[in-house]
Amino acid sequence: MKALLASTGKPRGLPLPCLLCLTALSCKPDYGVTVQKKILRTEALVDADMVAVGDRQTVTIQLRSEGAAPVTVFDIAIESEDQQEAFVLLPWADDDDTLQIPGGNESNPGIETIQVSFRPTSDGPFHATMTIESDDTESLERTEDGRAIWMMALRGIARYPCGFLGRSFLDYGSSAAGGAFYKFVDIHNCGQVLLTIAGFNWDNSNFYVSTPDPVYIVPNATEYIEIGFTPADTSPTSTILSYVTNDPFFTETTQLMGNDCKNSTDESWDWDGDGWFSCGGDCDDLNAAVNPSALEIENKLDDDCDELVDETDDDPSSDDDSDGYSEDQGDCDDSDPDIHPGIQDQPDQVDNDCNGIVDDGTDWFDDDADGYSEREGDCDDSDPEINPNSQELVDGLDNDCDGLLDEGGPDFDDDGDGYADNQGDCNDADPWVYSGAIEDCDDIDNNCDGQIDEGDACAYLVEQGAGSDTGSGTTPSTCSIGAAKATPALPAWLVLMTSLLRRRRAI
Repeated sequence: MKALLASTGKPRGLPLPCLLCLTALSCKPDYGVTVQKKILRTEALVDADMVAVGDRQTVTIQLRSEGAAPVTVFDIAIESEDQQEAFVLLPWADDDDTLQIPGGNESNPGIETIQVSFRPTSDGPFHATMTIESDDTESLERTEDGRAIWMMALRGIARYPCGFLGRSFLDYGSSAAGGAFYKFVDIHNCGQVLLTIAGFNWDNSNFYVSTPDPVYIVPNATEYIEIGFTPADTSPTSTILSYVTNDPFFTETTQLMGNDCKNSTDESWDWDGDGWFSCGGDCDDLNAAVNPSALEIENKLDDDCDELVDETDDDPSSDDDSDGYSEDQGDCDDSDPDIHPGIQDQPDQVDNDCNGIVDDGTDWFDDDADGYSEREGDCDDSDPEINPNSQELVDGLDNDCDGLLDEGGPDFDDDGDGYADNQGDCNDADPWVYSGAIEDCDDIDNNCDGQIDEGDACAYLVEQGAGSDTGSGTTPSTCSIGAAKATPALPAWLVLMTSLLRRRRAI
C-alpha cells in the first residue's frame, strides 16, 4: 500500500486496466452459478422372456430422466450377438428424429418409453446390446462427437411349442338320429412356451367343434376340446379331425366315429350286458341268455344265434366246426372254426378266444382298465399307472405317454438349455443358468461358478456410476467471466482502493 501513496498522504491514480486485472485475479471458483444436470437412466438388462418360434413379444422399456434438466435422445441402435436379428426397435423418435425426456429427479424421474419387438425365427437363446445416444451430462462413455452413451443388454429365448393328444380316438357308440352327443379330446402342452390351437379341420357335417378357437394352452397344462355329434340317421359315419397349431411337429389327429358297431368298443352296443354286440353275433341284444356262447335249449328261441331253434341234435361234446374244441371244451361258438379257446383275439367285436371278454389284448381294448386303450393313447396298456393322464415319475418310464422320460429328474434337461442337473446345471428350472452361460446383470449366478453378476454389463454400470446419488440435480459452474452473467462481489481491499480514488478526484 505504501507504494501506492504519495508523501502527502494522498493516493495516486490507479490505471483502469490494472483494476480489471485485479478484478480477474480475485475470481473465486464458485459464484453460486449452477448448470442443471442431464441424467439418463434405464435398466441394465431387459428380458423378453420365452416365446414360441415364429411368435412375437413386445417389450416396453422406460427411459428415465433423473436430472433437473430434460434429456434429449438422438439415436438408439440394437446390435445382435448372432446372425439373426431377433430384436427389432419399434418407431420411437419425435418429428425431429429425437426424443425428449422431461427433467425430474431420482425419486420422481421424467419418463418416456420405447418398445422392442422380440421376433425369433429359430430355437435358442438370443442376446443383443442396445446403445442409446443422448445429451446426458454425467455419462463417462462418449461418442466421437461428444454424445453420451448408455448401453443395455437385451435377451430372450425361443422354443418350439410341444403338444400331444391324450386321446386320438372318440367313439360315440350307438346314437339316435337327430340327437346331440358330446365328447372331449384332451390336448396337453408338453413344452415351455404357449401352445396355440388356431383352428380345426374335418370333412363330415355330422361332427362339429363346439369349443371356440383359438385355444391357448400354457406350459404343463391340459385343455379339453368339446366335439359334438349330431347324426342325421343311424348309419355308420366317421371323420378325421386335425389341428392347426403353432407346433410345427404336431401331426396327431383324432378319429371321430359314431353308429359304427363293427369298429366300436362302446358299451352302448351291448344292451343286455352279456359281452356280445349285435354286430358281433348277438341275435337278441335284449336277452342276456341269447348269444353265440349260450347253450341251445328247448324254449323256442335261437339261444346260440346259429339261426336254428331248439335243435335236438346239438351234442355239446361234439366239435361241430372241426376247430379242435367242442362246447364242453370251451368253444363259445361251435359253428365258427375261427372262434375257440387259445386263439388270438381280433378287434372285431367278437370274443374270438372265448374268455368272455370281447377284443381283449387288442389296441381297441383297455386291458389295464385305466380309461385308455392303445387306440386312445395308452403307451403301455398292461400298466394302469401309465396313460396320458398319469403324473410323470422319476422311474425310467414314460408315465404320461408324452414320449419323454423322467421329466424333473437329474438326467432330464427340464429347462431346455442343453444341460441337466448332473451336467453342471445349478438351476434346471431357469434356461439362463447352466455351466458356461453368459453372465448377465440379473442378480443370478448364470454360469454356475459361485459368483453373481461378474459380467461386463454390471461392470459397465459401475463405471457409469449408475445407482449413485444424483443429489439436487445441479452442479456448480466453473469460474468463467464469459459464461458468468452475475456480477461477482469485490474484495474489501479493492473496495477501499476505489474509495480512495474517488476522494482524490473529488479534490
